[in-house]
Amino acid sequence: MYYEEKLIDGILCYRCTPKGDWTKFTIESLSERAYNDRQKLKALTKCVREWTQHWKNTFHFHVKIFAYINFFTYLCINNLKQGGYYEWKIRWN
Repeated sequence: MYYEEKLIDGILCYRCTPKGDWTKFTIESLSERAYNDRQKLKALTKCVREWTQHWKNTFHFHVKIFAYINFFTYLCINNLKQGGYYEWKIRWN
């Protein structure tokens, strides 16, 4: 199958054979195409925003976990150096 599009004198045209004549797109077909492209763009934008928010939340969660681990490790090591022990109580917010 062959299909080609080209701007000729500022008008979008197409042809379905390599040596065929160029046919102008109708206003209706271009309007439908623009509307469909806009709907696809809206859906893609929504998807990107949702994934961005998801990864931001995931990143912040992992940063919190890392901070908790580092903090408790610090407390535990310092307490053990002083001859004591640390009772693990974790509160998740």
